[in-house]
This record gives sequence, structure tokens and C-alpha cells, in this order.
Amino acid sequence: MLDTIAISLPEHDFKIKKPECFHPHAWNVYNPIVGDKGLMKAIYNPTKKEKAKGYKPRLTLFKKPYTERTRAIWLRIEFSAPKLVFGNNFEELKGKMIWKSF
Repeated sequence: MLDTIAISLPEHDFKIKKPECFHPHAWNVYNPIVGDKGLMKAIYNPTKKEKAKGYKPRLTLFKKPYTERTRAIWLRIEFSAPKLVFGNNFEELKGKMIWKSF
């Protein structure tokens, strides 16, 4: 059973509230001076202390520069759907799911 869901959001659809939780710091992705000219990423994996308080997804912030003035930034959110709903990976999600277009 595959239970991991990954969602990618473009830059205008999210806001990073705790950039210091990412490694390297999330603001490095937004700073045009920091890093090389290629793909850059900052990763947030919940700590054991955070996991003890409840399930949290893994986050990866990406930046891909196209030219000196243009770039693409997106956030990838990865999570286990059964763990989010049931608190474990042993139970499967069942039933029909209705997807709405926003």
C-alpha cells in the first residue's frame, strides 16, 4: 500500500511562518545573493519533540532560477494520509473521495 501524498504549491499559494525550521534557513531560497545559480532547496523534517505533539508533514522549499531576474519557487508537502487521519499507517483509507475544483 502506498500512502504518501505529495502536493506542490506555487510561491503565491503559501507563506513560510517559521523559516528558521528549514535547513538551510528558508530565507536563503528567497535571497538572490545566497547560493549558486542552480536549483536550491531548504528542507523541514519534524523533530522527535514535534512528532511527540502530533503528526507533521515533511516540507521542501525549492527555487529554480531561470534568468537573473526571474525564478520559480514552490513548496512540496509530503504526508501519510492514513497517519494524518487515523494516527497510524496500519489502517487504509476507504470509500469514495470527491475532488472539488477550486
